[in-house]
Amino acid sequence: MNACGYAFLPGHRLRLAISTAYWPVIWPTPEPVTMTLWSEASALHLPVRRNDAYVAPEILGEPECASGTPRTQIRASLWERRAERDYVTGTTTLHTTRDDGLVKLDSNGLEFGAGMLETLSVHETDPLSARTEMRKTYEIGRDDWRTRIDTRTVLTATKESFHVSAELSAYEGETRIFNREWDEDIPRDGV
Repeated sequence: MNACGYAFLPGHRLRLAISTAYWPVIWPTPEPVTMTLWSEASALHLPVRRNDAYVAPEILGEPECASGTPRTQIRASLWERRAERDYVTGTTTLHTTRDDGLVKLDSNGLEFGAGMLETLSVHETDPLSARTEMRKTYEIGRDDWRTRIDTRTVLTATKESFHVSAELSAYEGETRIFNREWDEDIPRDGV
């Protein structure tokens, strides 16, 4: 459970959801799964903490941190997440865009940034249709010196194995100076 240290107020309720899938957090099983739950034979036991059972130590004092490095935001950051449901095909797709922006350190003029595009999709009746694609970009530079790394990874699966296809390209300016591609199969071993 994600929130394992929560105090419920009197009269509040807890909802427990049980599912055979948790896409996109957990990769789907190779075949559709059914489940039977006998609620009359099931129970959820939660611990009860007495109010006097725990006393926080006072040995640490107030938190301290160093002052941040002065910087200038050149490109604003962005985070978007959008779910798309195609009712004709039965496919659900989750699109995530995360751009950390571009920042310039005032002390030395170094500029750096990163971004990511992620697409996860699955068909409602075919767990083997699950697919993820992630593209990431890292950039760093100063004045006329610019470098960038672009990566792309695609993950799919069969009943027997996961298939990973990946590519990495490194750039100096706009000139690609390095490229490598991978294609690997990894046994599922019951996953």
